[in-house]
Amino acid sequence: MEFGWFGGILLLLVIFVVIKGFVIVHQGHVAVVERLGRFHALLPPGPHVLIPFLDSVVKTFDTRETVRDFEPTAVITKDNATVRINAVTYYRVTDVKAAAYNVQNFTHAMEQLIVTTMRNLIGELELDECLNGRTAINTKLQVILDEATHTWGLKVSRVELKEITPLGDIKDAMDKQMVAERTRRAQILEAEGSKRSAILHAEGAKESAVLRAEGERDVITIRAKAEADALVISSRAQRDAIREVISAFGAGAEEKYLQLKYLETLPAMADGKGTTVFMPTQLGNVASMAAVAGEAFKLAQQPEQAQLPAQVPVARPAPRVS
Repeated sequence: MEFGWFGGILLLLVIFVVIKGFVIVHQGHVAVVERLGRFHALLPPGPHVLIPFLDSVVKTFDTRETVRDFEPTAVITKDNATVRINAVTYYRVTDVKAAAYNVQNFTHAMEQLIVTTMRNLIGELELDECLNGRTAINTKLQVILDEATHTWGLKVSRVELKEITPLGDIKDAMDKQMVAERTRRAQILEAEGSKRSAILHAEGAKESAVLRAEGERDVITIRAKAEADALVISSRAQRDAIREVISAFGAGAEEKYLQLKYLETLPAMADGKGTTVFMPTQLGNVASMAAVAGEAFKLAQQPEQAQLPAQVPVARPAPRVS
């Protein structure tokens, strides 16, 4: 009976020792093992068996890249402007033993290092340089932190300034400046739009005037050509009519025709309200002119002969005015 109790206790003790000495390390992690209080080994991912009561896992580190968002910090710039800065750090543990024994708490140490480094860098820059030079500040922070944390077994791969917020009256002044700048840009864009619209309207009016002038020119050209053609046709018709009349008179036809046109011109010359009197220079030939007029009248009665035109240009000089 006593052996049964002793065997049970021994079995439980063996089970406890086996469970206590069996350790599983997850992927992406490394465990630090100490034996009797001193560093003994690093356990990679996988199952491991330790000696109970002699070996113990004191720390486990995540070797993957870690993102740490630190609390915002108030910093004073070179021109005495207070800004609140929030930084995000990307790092990973490269030396597990150094991270375990060279620094007590590397996360807290890194946070304090970032705060002091940012205060030193921002204190050397003015506000505008801080707002416009984030890339340069990020690079300097990354270099300084990487050098300082190298002895801690850390590798800082990247540092980003997440937010730079001016505080107090500076923020109000910047808001007013931003509103004024946007208003100015809006006015510039509106002026550019009005200018462009005026240019387009002027170009449209110019093209319209050019097209209208070209149309009027074409109309005038066509009308003038038509009038010229009509005048040419009328002149040719009068020329043919004169030839027919001269042919009908026979001998001395040209002289007779000129005398006839002279008689037709006299009434037009005498018509008017003026006191000027026109006297024919060939009074002695009145009888012969009358005969010519009678002969022309007889010709006009023949339907097969050409009719005398209404007006034909006369090459004879005008009568003398007395």
